[in-house]
Amino acid sequence: MENFRWDVTLSPELFDLQPPAGYIDMTGAPAGTNEELAEITAALRTYAETSDGHYPPITRADREHETLATRLREQLGIPVGFESSEAATEHEAYPRYCKAKLGFNAISRIQRDNFHFGYFGESVGPADAGKVLMHWECDVGSYRVIYGDLKSEIVTGTQLRSLLQQDKK
Repeated sequence: MENFRWDVTLSPELFDLQPPAGYIDMTGAPAGTNEELAEITAALRTYAETSDGHYPPITRADREHETLATRLREQLGIPVGFESSEAATEHEAYPRYCKAKLGFNAISRIQRDNFHFGYFGESVGPADAGKVLMHWECDVGSYRVIYGDLKSEIVTGTQLRSLLQQDKK
């Protein structure tokens, strides 16, 4: 903190917007592919079916997805450590559990990577067909919306704001 210099001449290359040679873009895939959407809805549906019609309380999915998966495993009656045994594939609920776990992981990734993520599982239930349960930006200016009945559609920013305003009433 002793060697301050003002008006230093800097090379214009420092401000070049082109990525340097060898740069690899590590940006994740767009959020919410059709496969992820199926996994997310399976996770939410399975959780609601085993939790008296309530969606999971998600505030920080990146910290909670393992807890949610553990709770779901218990609710489905899958013993601890069972998923690593060969008998796991024979358990009736195991495929549902696996798909739900993938869904919780997808929710975690979307929440972590998507600034425009919203989730309202504590106030929206399976009977709330027109209410927004979850939303995120899937492309610039377009948003994936999952409703309480787990139907889904892509809407514009204006439509999303309108849907969220309706839900507040």
